[in-house]
Amino acid sequence: MATTLMPIDPATSPTHVARILTISAELLPREIVLKRQARRTRGWVLAILVLVLALLASWYFYAAAQKSSADDELQGLAAERPPCRPARTRATPRSSGCRPRPRRSTSSSRP
Repeated sequence: MATTLMPIDPATSPTHVARILTISAELLPREIVLKRQARRTRGWVLAILVLVLALLASWYFYAAAQKSSADDELQGLAAERPPCRPARTRATPRSSGCRPRPRRSTSSSRP
């Protein structure tokens, strides 16, 4: 608890100052003031935590929707494309749109 003398307001007249004392006192114990400040701070921290969690959840669902959309588009493109069949002989050309298989390199060297 503390008692302080408030500064005199220069806009007040001297007769008014004589009638009103400018003394203030903190009558609440410091523990109660600290408890109220802690409660207020805890409330802000929880509110920010809830906001961050809501943003993360919305970001997750947005990414999941984008992935689902991309998967659907990929399935649609795969359905439009004819299946890839490798050529059975070297005389027949490969079908358009199919990539040739990479040739295997042999590790044995021939002299």
